[in-house]
Amino acid sequence: MESIAFVGIVGIAILIVLFTLVVLIWFGHQFGYKVLDLFSRVKNERGILAEKEYVPSRTKIVNKRVVRNHEGFNSTIYDIPDEIQLPEKCILHIKLNEEVIVAPVSKKLYRTLEQGDSVTVWYSQGRFSKKIYFKKVRRL
Repeated sequence: MESIAFVGIVGIAILIVLFTLVVLIWFGHQFGYKVLDLFSRVKNERGILAEKEYVPSRTKIVNKRVVRNHEGFNSTIYDIPDEIQLPEKCILHIKLNEEVIVAPVSKKLYRTLEQGDSVTVWYSQGRFSKKIYFKKVRRL
């Protein structure tokens, strides 16, 4: 009788472990390990500016969905075009450990750097995804 109870407890423990693994795998897949990667330590290393990219500000047309409810009738759904302003972007492509990372920076820093300049980059690398998360960049 005791062995049946023991087998039941072991079975429940195995089910809990399997459920936890399934949830963790699903969580990792859904969020691309981003949450788990947030706990990676920040490193700083020297990099070389490979390329500068400037994207001027621009307007973009997007469709805004409007739902209108009518009393006693079905609702009406339609799209209204809306214009939004996208800000300018100053982007640096920095060669760091044989890998090129993309770093958005301020316009002031962007103007002071030229291709081939050395910079210090603060970043973290995901423990699971191995993706590099840019933090900040500073001129040497």
